[in-house]
Amino acid sequence: MAQRPTGPRRGRLRDPGDRKSRAPRAEIGQGRSGLEIVLPQRPSPGAGVFLVAWLAGWYFGASSVLEDLGEDGLGKDTIMLVVWLVIWSLGGVAALAALLKSFGGEERMVVSATETRVTTRSRFWRGRERTYETGKIRRVRTDGRGLSFDYEGEPVSVFRKATPEDAERMVRELVSRYPHMEAADTA
Repeated sequence: MAQRPTGPRRGRLRDPGDRKSRAPRAEIGQGRSGLEIVLPQRPSPGAGVFLVAWLAGWYFGASSVLEDLGEDGLGKDTIMLVVWLVIWSLGGVAALAALLKSFGGEERMVVSATETRVTTRSRFWRGRERTYETGKIRRVRTDGRGLSFDYEGEPVSVFRKATPEDAERMVRELVSRYPHMEAADTA
């Protein structure tokens, strides 16, 4: 009769929140414009469900205030309701943007000899694009939560959802191609 192994169980699932348990997923290679680093962003179904429920409540709150404004005319509470509705609408726009981001996307860095562009995209829109002069990027490093570098003396953080292994690969590739970026010790 075979004996059962003692000690920690083999094949145990790791905590999905444990960043070290995820396999590297960044794609690093030569693109049309220069070095390209692409980090896909995973969809977040839990956040999506929560935000859909939140937006449903947001809709009923906003429609209720709009009805009150239509019935009351210009009373003393009108200014307060209008201010509340503007702030409430800004919250709704932010929640809608977060909902669209929860479907996934990518973060992309394209480094050429003169320019470095970092773009965050969701599946539905381009998102934010930041541009830096490549010659002014210094001290590329991992910081435990992604990749950081100094630009004109100010720290810049990118690829916040990268695994530590991905961030280290990015640093090695950037410094090997652009030595002026001089890798710094990790924080």
